Amino acid sequence: MSTRKNKIFKGMLLSYFTTIVVLCSFAALFALTQVSDSYAPLIVKITTLVSVALGALTSSKNIHSKGWLNGSIIGILYTLSLFAISIWGTKCFFPTVKFIQTLSINTIVGIFCGVVGINTGSTKK
Repeated sequence: MSTRKNKIFKGMLLSYFTTIVVLCSFAALFALTQVSDSYAPLIVKITTLVSVALGALTSSKNIHSKGWLNGSIIGILYTLSLFAISIWGTKCFFPTVKFIQTLSINTIVGIFCGVVGINTGSTKK
C-alpha cells in the first residue's frame, strides 16, 4: 500500500510542478507582451486539466491495478488543495457551482488518465 501512496505523492508533486511552471511562464508572457489577460481563465483551466492528467498518468504507471482509483485521488486532492489555498488567500469558505464542476471534471480526467496510465505501464505480472 505504501507504494501506491508514494506514487500518488509523486503524481501530486508532478501536478503542482507542472502548474507552477506553466502559470509562471504565462504570467511572464502576459507581463512582457501585449497579450490580453482575457485568456487567463482558459489557460488556468487547461493547465489544471493537463496537470491532473500528467499526475494521474504518472501515478498509475506500473501499479498493475486500480489505476482509476489513483487517478481519481489525484483529481480530487489536486482540486481540494487548490480550493484550500483559495480559502486561505481569500478568507472565504463558499464552494460554488464552478468548484463542483471543476472537482467533477478533474476527477473524470484523473480516472481516465489513471486507466490509460495503468494500460501504458509495463506489462502485468
